[in-house]
Amino acid sequence: MSLLLPGGPVTVRYDACAAMTARPDGARFLTGLDGFRVGVEPTLFRDVTAERIAVLDAAVPAAAVVALPARDPERIPQPREREMREAASVPQGGGDEARKSASPGLRYLPVWFVLLVVAEVVFGLGLLIAILQTSDSAHAALIHLTRAMLPTALVIAYTRKAYRHARRDRG
Repeated sequence: MSLLLPGGPVTVRYDACAAMTARPDGARFLTGLDGFRVGVEPTLFRDVTAERIAVLDAAVPAAAVVALPARDPERIPQPREREMREAASVPQGGGDEARKSASPGLRYLPVWFVLLVVAEVVFGLGLLIAILQTSDSAHAALIHLTRAMLPTALVIAYTRKAYRHARRDRG
């Protein structure tokens, strides 16, 4: 049984399974001899059927199975509304499309970066206003304006590129 994570797969081999907890609702958690743990929650993965759970139960040695009591219905994990919408739009079988739809996007940008972009835009606009107010017909304000706005334009361009990349990854 393997779980694909951003840092790589986590695998618990059936023959190296120290324990598998089993709930009547189909939830299974396998703990390997190396301490790694992989969980299966049928309510969170649409491809986890009763047949697949039966295959899993048959593959794990009976001595490693620990039967647990049923959970309260409120304690059984349910997919969030957004995950349900994304799952409905992903073709059956998942694959690369399923992993791409789980991309975090822009909401996980570091706070310092967001503050830097905001400060840069405010500073750039303030500089623009100051240059336009102090320029006269004898001085070319465009040269000063270009020098002042170049860092702002670069930060805005980078932010737009990151935003487009995140949207493309989300599908």
